[in-house]
Amino acid sequence: MSMKNTFRFLTAACFAVLCALAITACDDDKHPSTSGGGGNTNNINTNLPTSLSGKTFNLTVTGQQNNSEPVGSTFQVTFNDNSNFTYTPSPQNTDATGPANGTYTYDPTTGTVTLNREGKDAQTGVLNFTSPSSGTTHLVEANGNFLDADFTATP
Repeated sequence: MSMKNTFRFLTAACFAVLCALAITACDDDKHPSTSGGGGNTNNINTNLPTSLSGKTFNLTVTGQQNNSEPVGSTFQVTFNDNSNFTYTPSPQNTDATGPANGTYTYDPTTGTVTLNREGKDAQTGVLNFTSPSSGTTHLVEANGNFLDADFTATP
């Protein structure tokens, strides 16, 4: 092999190794910490609460498709316990007249919540906490309809 071909081969091999390292060096999996602090360093959603029970969320709609809450409206969801919630519609809501109850599931490892109300399609989405008490969400129904919102949570 000539010197020129050897150089090309080594350059290509180094490039391939660098590409392989770049592709495999980072992942989105959460890894438990054994050092006592800073666990889940690859998880950008580090403000996830362990439970939604007792929290009240005020959600301001930033986008929606076929949802009764219009953009700009603010509605409330109170998580009464570990499986039940109360939805209080905004005054601008086009079809709800008062509070409604439902059930929910919440996965504190991912922030995924599913809201179920009788006579309504289930909505599933991730609560993206940007601080311990606020963030954004994108709730989607099985048919593709959605609701995007900014939220604040108390306590």
